[in-house]
Amino acid sequence: MSWYILLIIGLLSLGIIVVGVTYLGLNAWRLLKRGMRMSREIVPLADQLGRKAEVLTVNAEHLQTTGDELNAGLMRLQASMARLQVVLQAFSDAMAPYRRVRRYLRGG
Repeated sequence: MSWYILLIIGLLSLGIIVVGVTYLGLNAWRLLKRGMRMSREIVPLADQLGRKAEVLTVNAEHLQTTGDELNAGLMRLQASMARLQVVLQAFSDAMAPYRRVRRYLRGG
């Protein structure tokens, strides 16, 4: 009778092992299917993100060039404004005697 008990325990153990392996295999299969589905969805998104990163790099380089040109233009404008101030001051200084004469002639 003792070998019957050992046989029953062995078969139960074998059944538990088979159920456990089946459960793990089923979960592994589901995980594999989910991973493949996500891979099919993520790969195009990653490619699109790569293309957008390249466009962003080109735009950043263009922005840098434009910024440098803008800075150079602003520096030229500042130099022109400084020259204009000098010219206006010289013109104002040159007109001072004429203003004095005009005030004198108006009786002011």
